Amino acid sequence: ARLENVPSRLTLEQAQLEARSHSPQVLEWNAMLQNARTDLSEAKRRIRHDPSIYIMSKPPRLLNNESDHLWDASLSWQVDVSGSGKWRRGAAMDREVQSERLRALQLERLDEWVARAFADLALNQRALKRAERLEILAEQVFKDVQRQLGVGGAGGLERDSAYFDLMA
Repeated sequence: ARLENVPSRLTLEQAQLEARSHSPQVLEWNAMLQNARTDLSEAKRRIRHDPSIYIMSKPPRLLNNESDHLWDASLSWQVDVSGSGKWRRGAAMDREVQSERLRALQLERLDEWVARAFADLALNQRALKRAERLEILAEQVFKDVQRQLGVGGAGGLERDSAYFDLMA
């Protein structure tokens, strides 16, 4: 995938920021941390978020009037008065801390991977420049040997050696 609006030469820090902004794993780690924080906020509540409403209608059996109905309505809302909320909060806090640590560790690993790739790229670029300079030098040596051969200063062995060095 080609990245748009990315400068042609990046510093290591810029490359690491680009990797963090485009990595799908970072989104996964952020979502995992957000889920742990949501669980923690839910565990801190004493009044639960799931109220229940029941409404029932039925005709009365004892009365003969069919227009009368009996209605029954109830509302239930859970309130945590037990000590289990303390344990839920503790477990949710542990999950949040573990998620934060895992996210930080994975981001460090991503940064290390980018740093290694960045160093490998720099090493390969230097090797390419060195090879290009050696090729230019070999061409120059070959031209010098041909010029010396033209004036009678070099023998065929030197010319052949320079030619083979140029082709290698």
